[in-house]
Amino acid sequence: MEDNLITFKVYNTIIDAHIAGSKLESEGIKCYYVDENISSIYPMLATQFGVRLQIKHSDLMKAQTIIEGERL
Repeated sequence: MEDNLITFKVYNTIIDAHIAGSKLESEGIKCYYVDENISSIYPMLATQFGVRLQIKHSDLMKAQTIIEGERL
């Protein structure tokens, strides 16, 4: 279960997903982007479905700390 991928967050744009993913990857968390290609071909679908940023379940707590820490 610890290595299963989970959707960490859904972003409205590819750019926002990659910014968050870059922050996580700089801290050693591998990221995967789901629906990235469809959103670049049909941008209107991105606002409906979004780009899903996925990480390993075992990285969830660390990822939350990193992303929530940027809001402070």
